[in-house]
Amino acid sequence: MQWAILSIGFWNMVITGKDEAVSLSKIPIALDSMIIGDFGAAAAMIAFGCILGKCNLQQLMFLVFWEMIIYGLNAAIVVNVIGATDMGGSMYIHTFGAYFGLAATYFFQGKRAEASSNAKSDYNAEVTALIGTLFLWMYYPSFNGCLCVGVQQ
Repeated sequence: MQWAILSIGFWNMVITGKDEAVSLSKIPIALDSMIIGDFGAAAAMIAFGCILGKCNLQQLMFLVFWEMIIYGLNAAIVVNVIGATDMGGSMYIHTFGAYFGLAATYFFQGKRAEASSNAKSDYNAEVTALIGTLFLWMYYPSFNGCLCVGVQQ
């Protein structure tokens, strides 16, 4: 989450180009940036779903390091250059996480497409996936609409 906040803040400042002498030295931390960092973590978890069992912890950390840099650039381009409104995060959270995860599976597969010894299920992994699914199901409405702004009449 912290790396996503820094990466998205950096790329937003680079793309918008407002007051470069001051803005490139300070990344504002507020409730909105923490929620956006949570979105970056969600994109990483979506990518984890694609590569589960194909790599070890060090490879996952390497993957998330680069994913958040590319995710921050993608989010800054979608929001600042294209000007897309994406309240549910389907474009720059879910789609990016899924395609990044698919690209990572291509990178992490061996020369032969055979099953890895890590690609097997166990009880703890299944219980963790179930708990994560339940939390996502319960908190999805707040996750989906947390940055929406109401219209005053």
